[in-house]
Amino acid sequence: MKSIVPYLLSVCLLDLSARAASVTASPAPPGPPAAPEAAQPAAAVTLPDPVAVVEGDKIGRDELDNTLSKLLASRGRSVDALDPQQKLQGYRAVLDQMILQRLVKKRSAGVKVTDQEIDLGFSRIKARFPTEAEMNVQMQKSGETVQSIKDGIRSAIQQKKWIDSQIGDKGAVTEAEAQNYYDKNPAKFQMPEQVRASHILFAAPKDATPEVLAAKEKLARDILERIQKGEDFDKLAKEFSDDPGSKGSGGDLNFFSRAQMVPEFSDAAFRLKKGEVGGPVKTQFGYHIIKVTDRKGARTMPFVEVKERLVAFLGDQKRQNAVQTLLAQIREKADVKNYLAAPAPNGLRTP
Repeated sequence: MKSIVPYLLSVCLLDLSARAASVTASPAPPGPPAAPEAAQPAAAVTLPDPVAVVEGDKIGRDELDNTLSKLLASRGRSVDALDPQQKLQGYRAVLDQMILQRLVKKRSAGVKVTDQEIDLGFSRIKARFPTEAEMNVQMQKSGETVQSIKDGIRSAIQQKKWIDSQIGDKGAVTEAEAQNYYDKNPAKFQMPEQVRASHILFAAPKDATPEVLAAKEKLARDILERIQKGEDFDKLAKEFSDDPGSKGSGGDLNFFSRAQMVPEFSDAAFRLKKGEVGGPVKTQFGYHIIKVTDRKGARTMPFVEVKERLVAFLGDQKRQNAVQTLLAQIREKADVKNYLAAPAPNGLRTP
């Protein structure tokens, strides 16, 4: 179920567009999802109260505990699954962000925000839910109200505007800078060989019986024979394919590289010449009939093709660096008393 909590927590990270989520950490590299954690007895960590005082403004024990719990819950995790050192590290990381949020919130309190800006932000939240009723249910579970969400949006916009005013044009990137990056990183602009293919999927669940698999394969072979006798591939895909994402377009999957598809599918598709039809090919999804409609050889994308995206990418990097510097300067000069114990060095667990 979709949740409002992650959005409101991103507010605490200073940027309505969630850009400030990268202020203190780089995104994790792509990879398989982590295995679910087994629930363990709650680990005992005693928090002082208050846990911090930010320029005279107290952050209480319960506020920190609730914030960490909501953050973990939004990611499908639980505080009870953490050992004492992990829990302390989690508290510390969340408290650091709360301190920064308080500091920026104080400095941005006078920034003007219009009702139209708040309404736009709220409409974006509503768009995350299929119905208003489902949103209301989730608000109730999260302990939020329409007013508390709008208050959070107002604060987030104030903070973003204030940060933008401090950063200025430090995120600007010239074409010369983009060209220099392009010239020094040629490997980043290599496009592998690609094919464009259409397919007809005869879906079979992973636990399908031999009888079901045999029936699916027979149907696939019957349809392949009809194609080979001259029937229209697109028409048969629209009629028989079990792939809802492509059947409406006659099974078209657009261009893809070898790495973008499961190996069995890619191996079969890349063996075919333009205009050829092959199959049935068995994958974890079932049986496929594949038709290759176009091919592209490996190439280096020219600068003109990537310039716009590259300028945006480098601009985001420069802005993130500028925000990091700004927040570090604010934190260094601020009157902050942090009473939370520091984690053990090198991530070592305490006895």
